[in-house]
Amino acid sequence: MQLVIDSSVFVAAFREQEKDSAVCFRLLTQLEQGKLTAIIPVSVLLEVVAAIARRTSDVELARRIGSRLVSFSSVSFIDLSIFRTLQYLDLTAELRLAGMDAIVVGTAKEFNLPLVTLDKEIQRRAGETVRLLSVQDFS
Repeated sequence: MQLVIDSSVFVAAFREQEKDSAVCFRLLTQLEQGKLTAIIPVSVLLEVVAAIARRTSDVELARRIGSRLVSFSSVSFIDLSIFRTLQYLDLTAELRLAGMDAIVVGTAKEFNLPLVTLDKEIQRRAGETVRLLSVQDFS
């Protein structure tokens, strides 16, 4: 199965204090083992590293996590080109999403893939635009 995965899932997977950490880590393990594949905007990688660094004050941990995610052969990272940005403009305005959230939803819509997120605002605003899956679906 191929997915788009939001940064909230990765952050929860790497932080035991986060709600749903264990199930998010299982999803991450399936991704790392190649049982799942994902298309992920590079902005998600930046969000994950930033969130880990902010929440733990451990810059080296954040860097290691970023490097680990980049090493997954089952993940294709996509750039945010001007062409892609233009495709996402209407979606962003219609759903009134924050910029980074719009990129993740736009990616799911562009590639017609389900989106996995813990972000309640994305779930509320994008549920009729893209197919949403729960992390619980991967436990």
